[in-house]
Amino acid sequence: MGTAVGIGIGIGRKRKNWSSYWTTLFKAYKQRVETDGGTIINTTRMSQDVKFLEECGEFDSLVMFESAWGGVKKTTSGGVSLIDKLYDLKEKDAVQATAENKPYWGYVNGNTSQPVIDFHYAANAVRKLTHSSMLTNDYTAIYIHKPFTNSGSRVIHAGNITGGKLGVCARSATAGRGTGLFDGTNLRFSNENPIKEEWRADTYQPAKIFKNGVEVTYDVTANITKGELTTIGQRGDAISTPYFGDVAAIIVFNKTISDEIRISIENYFKAKVIDTYSSMTFSQISYRVIHSRGNQIFGVNDSDGKLLYSTNNGTSFTEMVFADTANIQFGHIFPNGTIYICTKTKIYKSTDDLLSLIEITARKINGSVFVPGGPPSSPFEPIHIIDEQVLPDGKTMICWGNYTLSGNDIVAVFSSIDGETCQMEYAFTSGGYTGDYAARHLHAVSFCEDDGKWYVSTGDANAKGELHHLAGTYGTPWTWEYLFAGDDSLRTKAVGTSFKNGKIYFASDATNNPAITELGVFYSDIATFSTLTSHQTLFNLPTEVGMMYMDDDKIIITKLRDTTSYYVYVFDLNCGVLDVHVVDVIATTVLMVHKQSTNKYILNVFGDQSNSFVLTL
Repeated sequence: MGTAVGIGIGIGRKRKNWSSYWTTLFKAYKQRVETDGGTIINTTRMSQDVKFLEECGEFDSLVMFESAWGGVKKTTSGGVSLIDKLYDLKEKDAVQATAENKPYWGYVNGNTSQPVIDFHYAANAVRKLTHSSMLTNDYTAIYIHKPFTNSGSRVIHAGNITGGKLGVCARSATAGRGTGLFDGTNLRFSNENPIKEEWRADTYQPAKIFKNGVEVTYDVTANITKGELTTIGQRGDAISTPYFGDVAAIIVFNKTISDEIRISIENYFKAKVIDTYSSMTFSQISYRVIHSRGNQIFGVNDSDGKLLYSTNNGTSFTEMVFADTANIQFGHIFPNGTIYICTKTKIYKSTDDLLSLIEITARKINGSVFVPGGPPSSPFEPIHIIDEQVLPDGKTMICWGNYTLSGNDIVAVFSSIDGETCQMEYAFTSGGYTGDYAARHLHAVSFCEDDGKWYVSTGDANAKGELHHLAGTYGTPWTWEYLFAGDDSLRTKAVGTSFKNGKIYFASDATNNPAITELGVFYSDIATFSTLTSHQTLFNLPTEVGMMYMDDDKIIITKLRDTTSYYVYVFDLNCGVLDVHVVDVIATTVLMVHKQSTNKYILNVFGDQSNSFVLTL
């Protein structure tokens, strides 16, 4: 932004003084917040909202207005901001003194125009705020929020429901019910089910419920004329059913306001808030991507049995008929242009942009020929991001480990240099092979630039001695060191190993431990990785992780599997913000992520192997 400069006689353009537009009420609110040690996140936005509410025609009935961009007092813990107090325009400030119960404050995807109060961060304790009692028997309560799709009833605002007070529900655990009201005896619930994870304006009155300004259809229809709301994020009687989701604003009146005024308020906040909170897009493409590199894409069309190769980001393709597309397990485009292809039984390379294929012989550690077992075996299929190491002679080496569920398969780490070879570098006791350690399959084989080592993690069970962490160094021969044994009840049953700024990051696989503290993404200094007490929590998740991809400024994490909804988590490394998205892909696990361009990624989905999706953030 340039600075206004006077010309000739020094006349410059004056910048607007927004404080001159502040109402007396906003000035008093601002002073109260700052005197108490809080801060207003966005004074322009908050002052505009206060002015709008003062002029809406029902200001005298307003009993609460709190927002993520208004007054907040917060503390920093573990690099994230936890809310101590949320300042209410009408002085019903909502507070939380217990650290593990404090909601998280941050921005959606690091976007400073999208602040939120996050009630599902870490999820290892109920996140809630309490305030003095308000309402008697009439109300209009408006919530601008994005509910997190989760089983069970989810109460966004309530009093002592057991004592007959009001409970405002973002969703119900009962089949066929969605948003609703409850007073311990009587119920009014919509029949919206399931509740999608999306930004919305939900409005509640004793005899009506609205979603985005439109009255819902109902499953049960009792009028709920109770009051005494005291708790945001949980029931006031502290009986389970906590809210999971992001809240942008809460606006509550102590009467049933007219439809005209209600609609004007809903439209104001929908336009100003919901439309600002952009979501990711998740779109299926017509072929299965095996690997991409810049504008190069190698893929397959399973429906007509063809290999595909593009040098212009999918605008056009070279095609090759290939009878075994369904059994392609892995592929890679090397920097030298070689396209590398592994099926269940054979290895191929193409050095002429897929005009022809040359078969490669796979080798065991001792140099003898390795003959794969064939279907249903998975001798070459990885479920981890493929890293590269530039060797001293300038050639590029990749390494990968296979993910197999077949007891007859070899479980091993393989390498290829410039797409010319397929060499087994390390093997575990499995498939008739006797190694130093047993393993069911490989979770990660990841290269660390800092120390020049390949870090390997395995699965799955303690009882079978299958959980190990090793590090290997390229050479003739390779050298291997045993780091430590994993544990199937702890985070050390790990997937998705990555490295950044001298630290190692890893995510938790499905564990036998229900403690949320063992689920999520963790890190330590690379040098102290073997010292388990050095591991620190980056963030916890309410689910096990299927895939973790670390980009320059973000981490993309996918859920292991689900039969109802599928989640993609995005953590902003700069701002420490975790955002959650739900996508319409059922009973699947993302097994591979390829970066296509800034904020655009290709995800390969397991469960329906013909599907690849483009994720745009």
